Amino acid sequence: MSAPRKMLCWLLLGVLCPLAADTALAAPSRAALGKEVIRCGSAKGRRIALTFDDGPSRRHTPRVLEILRRHNVKATFFVVGKVAQLWARLLRRIAAEGHLVANHSWSHPKDHTEEGWVRQIKDTEAAILAAGVKPARFFRPPHGRVSPALLAACRRLGYQVVNYTLMLSDWKGASTNELVHQAVLRAAPGGVLVLHDGGRRRDNMLGALPSILTGLKQVGLKPVRLDRLLGRNPRPGRGCASFKTFQLQRQREAAARGIQVGNGFIGAPVLKLHPLDQEDPPDPDSPEPWESMDPPGLKDDHGS
Repeated sequence: MSAPRKMLCWLLLGVLCPLAADTALAAPSRAALGKEVIRCGSAKGRRIALTFDDGPSRRHTPRVLEILRRHNVKATFFVVGKVAQLWARLLRRIAAEGHLVANHSWSHPKDHTEEGWVRQIKDTEAAILAAGVKPARFFRPPHGRVSPALLAACRRLGYQVVNYTLMLSDWKGASTNELVHQAVLRAAPGGVLVLHDGGRRRDNMLGALPSILTGLKQVGLKPVRLDRLLGRNPRPGRGCASFKTFQLQRQREAAARGIQVGNGFIGAPVLKLHPLDQEDPPDPDSPEPWESMDPPGLKDDHGS
């Protein structure tokens, strides 16, 4: 290469490399994206939002609703549109029993363009409305993934993006005992708790749910709908209470009442578990014990 051409290449590199660096720096950080995302509400009142993702399921959601009814608890169901359109009666039952129905996309994609997200949200909204139910203006990103395109779509449509502070491992096949302890020992006031009524292999979650509800109440937390936790003016980017701080607070309260606390957990409840708790988590390679009643195409390989 001649000397003039080498000089031209070096000049171009000197111009383009800083531009590339500026472009990389211009990409929004996770912290910047998080300023538009709701993860929790106020810790006052010791409330915690109970939410369910990926339904409705003809097999599991009715059993969830029955457990909630027995415990007098209201929750929020983030539904997937392609499933919701098939079970309109179930959506109506969810709403009729006092629960909130919210948007979790049409097909649970991992990513999309802004226009793609707009279609995902609007199609799911239409499916909910077609069932005669008014959807809440909350959108939970599939897999909890937030992108500039998703935030832009939600701004256009007037939806608030809601993630969570604590997701249980029911979608991974965790045992019932594990699910109960995850929920009760790591929950904190103002938090948003996620379980899954959609997908397969939810027997352990169903077995754990009564003990989770009992345990949360025993440690002084009240499960509520998402809108009851967030109030009229939700605050995206709000700092969330720590479960460790909550444990210390409960320890001080217990000491003031002369109650001895052990096991390293503050006021750890004695939980009477459902018989299903003694079952081992299902082998992911074993055949399903039932034929799935949910539509094909919604794989159970995600966390939300």
